Amino acid sequence: RLIDAARKVVYHTQPKYHYLRRDDSLSAQNYRPELRDCVESKMFIHQYISEKYPTLAHYSEQSCLWTHFFLLDAMMLHSGAVDREDKKKTIAYLRKNMNKILCNSIYTKARKLALLTLMIHPSLYKTFPYFLI
Repeated sequence: RLIDAARKVVYHTQPKYHYLRRDDSLSAQNYRPELRDCVESKMFIHQYISEKYPTLAHYSEQSCLWTHFFLLDAMMLHSGAVDREDKKKTIAYLRKNMNKILCNSIYTKARKLALLTLMIHPSLYKTFPYFLI
């Protein structure tokens, strides 16, 4: 909503800041159901941008896709129980957007291969070497 108040907005691909990852932050911890909040906030932002600034929707969509991958990776690496419905929704979202991921150069070949294993069966995705993604 801050974009609405701005007189001018500029997008550039050159990095201008770096994230500081804290061990106690939501995104740095192992899977837990609250990680879904990250996905929900990205989806809310994407919906808002799509409605108000459709020419920028592609960028917010990329953020949604990355966040879904992040959540799925956390679920797959987690040794305990995960919310089955949450996992199904996350996989369904990535499957639905498979072509967007496969046709986008921001995703590595390894990430695309991992996605293809997910299309075959989630158990295969779980065995994919995460250090390559």
